[in-house]
Amino acid sequence: MKTPLSALAATLFAGLLLYLLVNYSGLTTEDLTPLLKSPSVLALCGILVASFGHMTCSALKWHLIVRRIAPAQANQAGHMFFLFYTTLSAALAQFVMVHLASLLVRGLAMRIHHRVPFVHGAATSIFEQLFDVYVLLLFAICGVIAWYADLTPAIWPAVVIIVVVVGWFALFLTLRMLQVHSITYQGSYRILRSIAGWLTTCRSFDLLEGHLVLRLYGLSLLRYFFMALRMFIVVVAVAPAIDLFDAVIGFTVVQTSQLIAVTPGSLGITEWTWAGYLSLLGYSTTVATAFSLALRILSYASILAVLCLAGLLLTLEKFLQHRP
Repeated sequence: MKTPLSALAATLFAGLLLYLLVNYSGLTTEDLTPLLKSPSVLALCGILVASFGHMTCSALKWHLIVRRIAPAQANQAGHMFFLFYTTLSAALAQFVMVHLASLLVRGLAMRIHHRVPFVHGAATSIFEQLFDVYVLLLFAICGVIAWYADLTPAIWPAVVIIVVVVGWFALFLTLRMLQVHSITYQGSYRILRSIAGWLTTCRSFDLLEGHLVLRLYGLSLLRYFFMALRMFIVVVAVAPAIDLFDAVIGFTVVQTSQLIAVTPGSLGITEWTWAGYLSLLGYSTTVATAFSLALRILSYASILAVLCLAGLLLTLEKFLQHRP
């Protein structure tokens, strides 16, 4: 009973946040509707391609991990299986917590279709998402540097590259130590014992191997690149008054806010973060709110389109597999 009530409370809280933001900004339906109609066909195609790349990167990461844990099932499933259920979890994440949606969808998909225990299927999702969380922490560092150092657009790419490279070395050295040294904890803190046991399990499946970690890290970075690309297209298509460099820094700030998300799909929190950040830079609250809502709507519509496409491709793949 507690979980459904918590989910309902989080959804109501998200709705309240959006209601307060819209009323505070003075945004009306008449303001938002023309923005949603303004993107050209080319812009809409770009948004769709960016979302397809976003979902593909997540699916590839999940596929790589399942190959280590259940190689026979991973080969049998095929890439479209991973793409479809990854996109389905992203679509459902607008109604339940992001991580919960991923755990449920992926765990059940592996259990129903390939007889992999639900816990193992869900665990593959947890490990894959850890790399996304790590990249978010790197974004937070980039955002802090940009905010306090007053970086110029010419210097910003160099700072991002340095943070990404240092982040990779830190991750590699940490996992290398976990591979070399035994992972044990006999203390009284239950959560630390659980973490130690989980890391031991990861090592037994060779999930801490350097090449795998590098590919997962790279795919997480590429995933956020596609998300940023989608944001850029929306800025150009519906909010050209917003400077692209301001949008870049805003993207790092907004993505970092996902770490404290307490609503489904960070609904309300993302919009308030965009509105607050852009308002601090001197943009009107109405423009900032309209952009954040347009980004939400167009991004979700593109994810639904990718879901339909992945479903068709999965059906075609299964048909060809069973064709005599």
